[in-house]
Amino acid sequence: MLFSLGGMMNGSTTKVFASWKRAMTRGTCNLMLKRLSLSLLQARVRSFEL
Repeated sequence: MLFSLGGMMNGSTTKVFASWKRAMTRGTCNLMLKRLSLSLLQARVRSFEL
């Protein structure tokens, strides 16, 4: 899985997330997305530190 620091997703990544969402319970999927969002935010902060 590959993300840009701007948060853009490839079209095939969107399809993968949709399939994961169908396979997971709502709580598990939400937790995964929250953790992923936090990781992306931390990466953006690190890349812009002076």
